[in-house]
Amino acid sequence: MPKTAAIDRRILELTGVTRPKVAVLPQAAATRQLGKTAALARNQWGRLGAQVFIVDPSSGLDRALDVLANADLTAIPGGHPNKLIARLGASPLTDMLVSRWLEGMAVSGSSAGAMAAFEWRINLYPPDPLKPVPGLGLLDGFVAAPHFDRFSARRWAHRALSRLGGLGVVGLDEATALIGRNATFEVVGAGMVTIVTEEGTAAFGPGDPIEVDLLRRRASLLGLVPQ
Repeated sequence: MPKTAAIDRRILELTGVTRPKVAVLPQAAATRQLGKTAALARNQWGRLGAQVFIVDPSSGLDRALDVLANADLTAIPGGHPNKLIARLGASPLTDMLVSRWLEGMAVSGSSAGAMAAFEWRINLYPPDPLKPVPGLGLLDGFVAAPHFDRFSARRWAHRALSRLGGLGVVGLDEATALIGRNATFEVVGAGMVTIVTEEGTAAFGPGDPIEVDLLRRRASLLGLVPQ
């Protein structure tokens, strides 16, 4: 994950903590990839100076909840959105995540993690692709579309709004993040962040500020990353 190092470094910097505690929720990974995903995350955040804790409920739910309760940042790596929701949607870990988020803990969501951060996410699979399905509910008003440039999403994003029931689209290019709190964000990385609503489409490049209401009543630091 070297290409996202600058993004992760910026998120850690904005926590304001000298050596932040990072809780990693790798539950979006396929079963055979869980260990690899956890190791990559541990190495990446550790290399950037964080204390890293992998949240694994199979090793004890009480310990997992304790890790989240004391984290400065929770990172949700990518993988399969459906697996992430299946493993976390009804878990006490999600209740703790939302509670800590409201208290001010930072959250970083990558790919599937970015999609799941919203109240609704785009279904990626047949028989009904683009249908809104439930997410974890930290954010609302939009759905996240990671890898926006790779999948030529600009060609279909505006047309897809009719399927989304009034939700907008936040498009994240490869190796590009939207980072901020309240309604004030910045673009960090190599590509563009594209905001698509019924009013039109606007694209923002690295360093550009974006005023967009993703958080409503929330105030915690957020980083949305394609992968």
